[in-house]
Amino acid sequence: MGTTRALVIDDNESIRGLLATVLEHKGFEVQTAANGARALDLLNRRNHDSAFSPDVILLDMSMPVMDGPTFVENYFRLPGPHVPIVGVTASPWQAAPVASSLDAVLVKPFRIKDLVALLDGAVARNAATVDAVPI
Repeated sequence: MGTTRALVIDDNESIRGLLATVLEHKGFEVQTAANGARALDLLNRRNHDSAFSPDVILLDMSMPVMDGPTFVENYFRLPGPHVPIVGVTASPWQAAPVASSLDAVLVKPFRIKDLVALLDGAVARNAATVDAVPI
């Protein structure tokens, strides 16, 4: 597998930039979005042209415009394939409504090595599942 592509969705510009920088340093190709609505726009374009298509999504659960749970509900209405989503939250209860749709939940504050391990694990599990599907 080549470079892992991550979509980072977070309303805080500083956090979004920091996560993008750290993940790029760890070898990820990163696209960012300031909220769930913007991320859905990016993902909708992926279905119509050769736009950025992530292998994993890192999703802040609490954002204005469109929060994490609303993004998840709308994301799974898009045509597949769907990629793993790692929810990020300071309050785990925020992820509860969509917990079964998330690959993992990372509670703030977190260590970068834990973030990278969760993203890598989510991508690896997804690849194993895709490879196991009979043709």
